[in-house]
Amino acid sequence: MAHRHGIPGAPLIWLLAAIACSATPFPGPAATTDSSREQTATLAPTEDAPAIQPTAAPKQRQQAMRAGFEQDIASFLDGLHYWLDVRVDLDPVRVRGRQRVHYVNTSNDTLTEVAFRLVANGLYSKTLHTVTNVTVDGQPAETALSVHNSVLMVKLGKELAPGASVEIAMDSILDLPPGAELSYGRIADKGEAIFLSSFFPMVSVYEHGAWWVDPTVDQGDPAYSESALFDVTLTAPEGVMVAASGSVISQTPGDAGTTVYQFVSGPIRDFSVALSPKFELDTQSQDGVTVNIWSRPGDEKSDVFAMGKTLKSLELFGRLYGKYPFAELDVVEAPIEALGIEYPGLIYIDSDAWNASESNLFEFVLSHEIAHQWWYSAIGNDQINEPWLDEGLADYSIIVYFRDGYDQAAGDRVRDFYQRDVDDYVSNNDSRMPTGLPAGAYSANEYGTFVYSAGALFYSHLEDDYGKDKVTQMLRAYYARHRYGLARIDDMRDIVVEFFGDKAGAFFDEWVRGK
Repeated sequence: MAHRHGIPGAPLIWLLAAIACSATPFPGPAATTDSSREQTATLAPTEDAPAIQPTAAPKQRQQAMRAGFEQDIASFLDGLHYWLDVRVDLDPVRVRGRQRVHYVNTSNDTLTEVAFRLVANGLYSKTLHTVTNVTVDGQPAETALSVHNSVLMVKLGKELAPGASVEIAMDSILDLPPGAELSYGRIADKGEAIFLSSFFPMVSVYEHGAWWVDPTVDQGDPAYSESALFDVTLTAPEGVMVAASGSVISQTPGDAGTTVYQFVSGPIRDFSVALSPKFELDTQSQDGVTVNIWSRPGDEKSDVFAMGKTLKSLELFGRLYGKYPFAELDVVEAPIEALGIEYPGLIYIDSDAWNASESNLFEFVLSHEIAHQWWYSAIGNDQINEPWLDEGLADYSIIVYFRDGYDQAAGDRVRDFYQRDVDDYVSNNDSRMPTGLPAGAYSANEYGTFVYSAGALFYSHLEDDYGKDKVTQMLRAYYARHRYGLARIDDMRDIVVEFFGDKAGAFFDEWVRGK
């Protein structure tokens, strides 16, 4: 590192672009289930399923929101809502759960079924996650499995008109093989720590007249989901510390040497949990947000560095894009196989990057993952078919972080690395791919180069033509317009044209769509 505020060299920038936040499936057994095959689930009782707890009181739920954002919960109180009661056993890892979901048909179509995604099955290409005792409004329901048992279609037994709601309940068991590590550690048994993300049956997205049932691909994030409220009761072995999305509102002794945690959330689109007896916890608050740093013992300097740069990122992105709406952000040091992974209100940073002595790499990864609290957590997108929307913005936000947090030269160095990444590909292939393709359309190298590096450069080129302040204004409007919702590539194009005109729209079509 030749410059105090520089970033890692060119080979490392490709690594960051290619695997930070990427989702590569755990190399389990080859798939044996035809994606078109359906089967009826057996409704056998689930072993020792916990009881579903009642909803949190309004004042308890408000604890999950930053002061001034409590009203954001109101529109979700009668919307998509999960009640999860899960028990985590270790050695081997078994997650036994019971859940109830309040689902509202927000489409213009009348529905006869609701799709749930079993993410672990799609990542492992083998059934790790089983579901039983499915009911709709208290009555046993017919179900069907497909897409390598990663799609559970629940038959409603009646028509669900637009605006109508239904209560769907089910039991589930997730058995994680010892040492398993799915999608670079999103779901993993690392011995000293357990990571559980998208570990419950998740309602899929209904759009364009159909449920989203696309299979997981070699790169890209595996889940696509709408924002919801979560009430989570989690029972874990005594002595294990628990970091999770949302905010903990109680922690009490349970039965047989366990501790029971209750979490609530604001509008979030996934729920992630990290468990370890070795976590050290450092906490600091700034402007209404509490940052929790969960780390392994022995490197206080790096923990202090993580805290300072996290607070800096939250302040800077909040000032430029719009304030972070939640009361907490958890940053977890994790021995994962990616440099970083993002979830709502919680991010993972790989232990190899958790090193204040390698401050450029550490800061690069932190700023990228924290930017995902705006681009992915607050504004969701189809990360399988349109991954550029969140990854390009997160990588562009690294330029913003170094430029606005340090100086113009620091931001320019980040941009120059992205440009060299794209130029190297073009010089070797005599062509440039568009940034807006589905994840499966790229090789691993191409995915890093075009979804991340070229994705970030799109906004830099807008800055060149229209000014960085105008691009910031556009992104503030994009954040305000789509917060807690889902955005598509057309939504980004629309706001680009709104702010910059048809010439910028033509540039969008060429750069993003290859037209």
